[in-house]
Amino acid sequence: MKKRLNILLVTLLLLIAGTFSVSAQIVDAEGQYVDTVFNDHVDRTAEDFVTVSLLISQPSDARVYSIFGHAALRLQCPAFDLDYVFSYISIHSDATALEYIVIHPTMGLIAVPTEQYIEEEFRGITEYAMYLPPQVETELWRILDESTAKGYDRPYDCVAGSCAQMVSQYINRAIATAYPKDSVQTQWLGEPEHTMHELMNMYAQEAPWQLFLINSILGSSYVDNVNMTNAKKILFPLQLLALWHNTTLCGKPILSNEPIVHTTSEIMTATMIKPVHVAILLLLLSLLSLATIFFSQRKWMENVGNGIDYTILSLQTLAGIFMMVMMWVAYLPFPKAYWNWLLIPFNILPAICWKWRKYWALPYAIVLAMWCIVMLFVPHMLVDATHIVLTATFAITLFKQSNILQRFVTKSDAHNISR
Repeated sequence: MKKRLNILLVTLLLLIAGTFSVSAQIVDAEGQYVDTVFNDHVDRTAEDFVTVSLLISQPSDARVYSIFGHAALRLQCPAFDLDYVFSYISIHSDATALEYIVIHPTMGLIAVPTEQYIEEEFRGITEYAMYLPPQVETELWRILDESTAKGYDRPYDCVAGSCAQMVSQYINRAIATAYPKDSVQTQWLGEPEHTMHELMNMYAQEAPWQLFLINSILGSSYVDNVNMTNAKKILFPLQLLALWHNTTLCGKPILSNEPIVHTTSEIMTATMIKPVHVAILLLLLSLLSLATIFFSQRKWMENVGNGIDYTILSLQTLAGIFMMVMMWVAYLPFPKAYWNWLLIPFNILPAICWKWRKYWALPYAIVLAMWCIVMLFVPHMLVDATHIVLTATFAITLFKQSNILQRFVTKSDAHNISR
């Protein structure tokens, strides 16, 4: 409560200061600044009355959502000894990925004393001073306090409501109250032509398993956004940092190039075994299983091949169940799922219709082969390379289960015997 009262106090001061900034500022006979509204010597229009900084937390693999890092805003008012970090987070920020499945995560802006924020943050924190005009800084504090008062009022959306996107929106709203839109110039680094899916892979390469999980549940909304405005494609803290280093307001840079390192953490490094490696192993096993057809006279090789087939099919079924649940039932730390291209190779229909596989196994294998070709040549990435390899694995397994090759080998053997 004390924290909230302090924030509201400074907001009130800022609002009044903005309203009476012209009529309330005089200099007394001794040459000292006097504010006639508050009857003190605090210059509420000074450049250092409110200072703003961008805080960037390093990416971490401690949690699924932390692989992208975190962005927050630090606002200080030295005259009144106020120093807060405004951070846009989930009320369930400590939940695991599995817990997110059964809860409905909501997001909101909180204000935390800077010292407390730095102590509680489990990732390394780097601060970058922002160069904003005084009227923008005071308006920003008002906007942030207004958003804080709403609490956790928004459903989690990693596109429209990521921490980087929200920080960008807050800053843009504050600037828009005093400057025309063309006053802000950003030099984009070739990212606008990428989809969210592609950007996500660019900024999370060091967390392949978490990235694989995320990409497995992304719907087409993450692909069909090439034509979104550039501002809406600001998704990741490091992306925001790079963009703001190339952004000017009325020709002047808005972000310092001299960071202040508060804390450090171990740099996230990619694991040696990646999902694509496991997928390639399964692909090789499916080829081995296919080769056992040529040794059908050896019962143990036939058993090995069948064991591989049913293992692959079981994994496909589990993946299908997961995809169906993610699309229609569960909430994850992402927006509600839309159509997902992975539902074509990963669904529960093969398991349901397995008894009649001799009728559909070959056509479905052909469909999956065509799916792999399309995914390789589409202009924008729809799925990961791992998904393509896994689909090829499933297609080979279905081709074997269609018995087309086995009948050919049997006829060939019979022909050789008759000769």
